[in-house]
Amino acid sequence: MGGGTRTRWDDDGRVCTQCFTYKTWTHFDQRKPKGKDPEKYAHYQPACKMCRDAKYRLDRDEEWHERRRVQQARYHRERRDRESEVYRDRFMRTKYGISLDDYNRMLEELDGVCYACRRPCSSGRNLCIDHDHSCCGEQKKSCGRCIRTLLCMNCNQALGKTQDDVETLRRLIKLLEEGSPHGFLKRPRESREGTEEVPYQ
Repeated sequence: MGGGTRTRWDDDGRVCTQCFTYKTWTHFDQRKPKGKDPEKYAHYQPACKMCRDAKYRLDRDEEWHERRRVQQARYHRERRDRESEVYRDRFMRTKYGISLDDYNRMLEELDGVCYACRRPCSSGRNLCIDHDHSCCGEQKKSCGRCIRTLLCMNCNQALGKTQDDVETLRRLIKLLEEGSPHGFLKRPRESREGTEEVPYQ
């Protein structure tokens, strides 16, 4: 055991220089030893963990923590934005064979809206890249030459459900324009101009 009351230490522990309480070495943080001092106490902090934590909390007031939170939030937001651009470019090159600049060019030519419905995507997501599925067969990737345009999620899914069949789409358009092809579903209904036959609803 060496030193006086405030600097006492032995093989099992030492006296904390802040609370002046004898504690075992497990209550002290280790530090990098300096020089070739063989004494064990030189490898540990002179203050115990509890006193060091209390001093740290006093030194870091609420204002400091608030500034730190703002700085960290801004840093992670900017980093996420930078990595997002890089990731999207790599993703589009891998799956669709076009770059992010190509995508932004198409988006600018469409004024930022869907080619079909002329509205932005209702889900708030980016517009989908539409391509001819018959070009690249069963592959999940596009060669880039079969890219057609940008569609919102609803229009892209509607086109995919019909499997790009032109005749199916024509019949659907005819159904919307002419109404039901079943005559027995038509019922007379009063209108402002008189009685007319309209599809039963």
